Amino acid sequence: MRYLDEIITEELSKLFGIVKNRFQREFEKGIQNVSSELQTYITQGDKHNESEIFEFILCEQCQRYHFENEKHVCNMLRGKRNA
Repeated sequence: MRYLDEIITEELSKLFGIVKNRFQREFEKGIQNVSSELQTYITQGDKHNESEIFEFILCEQCQRYHFENEKHVCNMLRGKRNA
């Protein structure tokens, strides 16, 4: 008869193996999707440029990032030092 600890260890190893495999498959699928979308974007050029590129800007005063087109009111100007 096997000890309870051995059974628990085996079952947890199986579970972690399943989770790890699922994570790897989903990660690889995500990379493939992004890669194919980039290839499509590059080959189409400006023909179907419906997407926008968002650029982040670091505020020198409050050290927070905001979108380039976003109205940014710095926390330092509002009197909030650690907000």
